[in-house]
Amino acid sequence: PSLFSVFQLLPLAAEKTVIRMSLYAPPNLDPEEKELQAIDLAIYNIDGQRVATVRDGLAPAGRHAVTWDGSGLASGVYLCRLTGQGDLAQTRKMLLVK
Repeated sequence: PSLFSVFQLLPLAAEKTVIRMSLYAPPNLDPEEKELQAIDLAIYNIDGQRVATVRDGLAPAGRHAVTWDGSGLASGVYLCRLTGQGDLAQTRKMLLVK
């Protein structure tokens, strides 16, 4: 299975945040190949309700940065969750301040 991580949440102006993540190819993969992985990057409120889908679909191995705009949400604590194939998942807490 592939490995991945959300390694940085960077606040931008107002309610925007850059989410940086890395997707790692299995060690036995030829470096010339670009393995696509099914990922789901979503934002949840503290009650566990999904409030935004940031990215859902296939992505190649490597580093990625996506911008999330939380302007339609209230200030508070949110969870950024990256899930992949199988039972791979990683969650980071973030604070949205307006």
